[in-house]
Amino acid sequence: MSYASRFSAFPKYLLLFLLLWGCVDELDLYRSNDLLSSLVIEGRLVGGKHPWIEVNFSRLYSGVQRDLQTVGVKHVHLRNSVGDRVVIPELSIGRHFFQFDGVHFEVDTMLFYVLEIATFDGRTIESEPTQMLSVPSITSLTWEIREKERLNALGEIAPFEFVEVSVQMTLRQDEMGTKGNQLRYDFIKTFQASDGGITYPKVIPLEEGKTCWIKQRAKPADIHLFDGSSLRDVQIKIPVFSQEVGPEFAEGYHLEVVQQSMTAGAFEYWNQVSQAINRSGGLFETPAGRIRTNFVESKESSAQNGIELFGYFYATMTDTARLFIQPQQVGSPASHCPPPPPEFPPPDLSCISLLCCDCLSIEGSSSARPSYWPILQ
Repeated sequence: MSYASRFSAFPKYLLLFLLLWGCVDELDLYRSNDLLSSLVIEGRLVGGKHPWIEVNFSRLYSGVQRDLQTVGVKHVHLRNSVGDRVVIPELSIGRHFFQFDGVHFEVDTMLFYVLEIATFDGRTIESEPTQMLSVPSITSLTWEIREKERLNALGEIAPFEFVEVSVQMTLRQDEMGTKGNQLRYDFIKTFQASDGGITYPKVIPLEEGKTCWIKQRAKPADIHLFDGSSLRDVQIKIPVFSQEVGPEFAEGYHLEVVQQSMTAGAFEYWNQVSQAINRSGGLFETPAGRIRTNFVESKESSAQNGIELFGYFYATMTDTARLFIQPQQVGSPASHCPPPPPEFPPPDLSCISLLCCDCLSIEGSSSARPSYWPILQ
């Protein structure tokens, strides 16, 4: 199973960090004659039985309003420390992806890798050499129901339940004697949902509805980082993910946890971006500092204007663990459908709930039962 699609939605969250930083140190990021004044590069090489790489490009520009915009580049190559070199093709503007099945290119934890990038305005950009890191094995994945307090719809403080998922593993000193054990966790959730039970804009009884399985990557803000660099030969259990008990658990809920290793630089980069996402202060709050990058522009670049480079490239093996939660294990919560009736019909005669009108209209939805999905009694 490819995890590449989970990586492509993140750059817009990097914008928040760049904006916060820019409040103190103003950037000259106006576009001129379509020459790049900034470039955000985020890449990841994932080893294993079916290695793959994804690299995403966008540019930060300013005018009336700052924003990130996907941008194409001339070509992208990956080379390793034993002389192998491969082109990373473009799938769509700003997104390059390649799977190494059947290709002579060695992907191994003892090797170093460099991204080579050429832009249309004559730049040559390279990443610093980065080693493919091994990853600790997940011993077990467990979950439990916990309770928190928050404001309800009436503005009153009330308790609510959420599922907390924890990873258990043993952290050991790596063979190279380096720090290691700086980990990142990505999450893929799948839940079953049945549509129907609506009377507007058309009548679809529940018994005439269909069943879908909706697979989604958790929000970028839910990416979890763990710094275990000071721990050696110890068994640990760490909470990595939580979600409020609600309709997504009503017909079955599956979670896939993907554990990755990072270099100290990559960990610091993602930690800076994570802090930017979760900042509660305003734009004038002192930022955490200039965001790290391991990309440099070659002195051989023919472009005349300067460029600001952001982003990071890292290489990692992964370990994956999965769990399934049945509805009765979390109190059999109510499903999405039927939705609460609207006080007033939508003026444009649109559906009051896309999922209940057609669950296949939801991104990541399929009518095919996943192979890992149990038959619920």
